[in-house]
Amino acid sequence: MNVEREVIVDLLPLYAAGELSPQSRRLVEEHLAHDASLRRLAEALKTTNGEPHMDTGLKALDRELDTLLDISLPGSDPAELEKRSFSRTRLLNGLRSALIGAAIFVTLSIFTFWVDGNSVTMLLQLFPTVVRNLALAAVLLWVLAFFLEIIWNLLSDLFGTFTKK
Repeated sequence: MNVEREVIVDLLPLYAAGELSPQSRRLVEEHLAHDASLRRLAEALKTTNGEPHMDTGLKALDRELDTLLDISLPGSDPAELEKRSFSRTRLLNGLRSALIGAAIFVTLSIFTFWVDGNSVTMLLQLFPTVVRNLALAAVLLWVLAFFLEIIWNLLSDLFGTFTKK
């Protein structure tokens, strides 16, 4: 039976507390026999009865879990993190300004007038399909402008970060 490491990591607190069934216990022990980092994590959990707390090295357990699950965190240099945050904020503000400007332009273009000799006609009366499309574009631009940060975070989660590292 081939079991993922993450499953074994999830079972380790129950193993340390002695609450696994005999079959699950054997499965965890088989993995512990072949994986030193899992063994260290299990020993750390056993010393705390499956309940990590600050006095017995919660940070050590977190580091062990990070290496076990191969999680790479961004650099811990505060100056670098602040620089990245500032550049992201500046980019978001620039995008938001551009979207609001475009939304204002498209919204106002809906209400333009057509001067033909002595008569003045609204664009809506001459080209209703164009005005409808402009209205849809305006609504989309306003939604993007106001929900830019939410959309940005969603896209970042799906496709990775958009800021330079």
